[in-house]
Amino acid sequence: MDRAIRERLDGMLLGAFAADAFALGPHWIYDPRLIEKLYGRPVELTYPQPDSLHFTKKLGDFTHYGDQMLLLLSSLHKNRGFLPDVFAREWHVFMDSYAGYRDKAMKVTYENLRQGKQWQDASSLSNDFSAVGRIAPILYHYGGKFWEAVPKAIQLVFMTHNNLEVIYAVKFFAEIVYLILDGMSPSYAITKIWSEMVDSNPLKNLVKAGMDQKDQPSCRVIQQFGAQCSLRNALPSTIQMILRCEEDYMEALIENVVAGGDSAGRGIVLGMILGAWNGPKAIPETWLKRLIAYHRILELMSAIERSSS
Repeated sequence: MDRAIRERLDGMLLGAFAADAFALGPHWIYDPRLIEKLYGRPVELTYPQPDSLHFTKKLGDFTHYGDQMLLLLSSLHKNRGFLPDVFAREWHVFMDSYAGYRDKAMKVTYENLRQGKQWQDASSLSNDFSAVGRIAPILYHYGGKFWEAVPKAIQLVFMTHNNLEVIYAVKFFAEIVYLILDGMSPSYAITKIWSEMVDSNPLKNLVKAGMDQKDQPSCRVIQQFGAQCSLRNALPSTIQMILRCEEDYMEALIENVVAGGDSAGRGIVLGMILGAWNGPKAIPETWLKRLIAYHRILELMSAIERSSS
């Protein structure tokens, strides 16, 4: 594989993991003024408050989004690819003893799997945007094989999120990553894909809404669209931040976190795209080194790269 493509894949995956950990402390604090009081304008990884939904976590941990990404990365290595039946069993066993926060999609899927339903029938109807960012390990494992990666990414997300808009978003952001791997900038990739969307695509107006706010302050834009977990709230804001901070991974993630709400959900998608474009060197070294799972991630990345060469 071309070295430039490999670096972009590394940046994509590490960028998503680092973004999730960076958002851990302020995650789901909806008042930007409270975030400023507790954390200022953070430039390093943050810790969750004792009354946070992530109270079981410590600095350098992931949210429940990142934890599922790490489980997926391990499964991809162990099974030499994404096997939905196998991963559903692994995910269910993992959830048996999981001490972190469980969102509604996780609870519904877990209960359905516990009752013996197959992975195709176990998902919730959730439209949470966070499901999209969890595809980063699949895109990493399958490298430049877009035709293999996208169906697998859709299967992954469908296991927990039976929602048409979320499925469309998986394909949309996967396409952006693959255009970046070919050397296209995120802004050009977004514009290109949007221009080719049919009017019936449920994302068309959401993407355009984010594009139209490109030059506005991101915190204001996030508050305008809503800082909640829903794809309809988070997708336009994420598009806006990608366009506004295209060349600055760190600034994008800071702007995302200080705005509040589901900053981890937006962040893993933002980190995936801008990590791919700017490469691993754009991710603050201190963020990576303070990730508790950093060495494990590097081991898995190295093993996956060796097996694909």
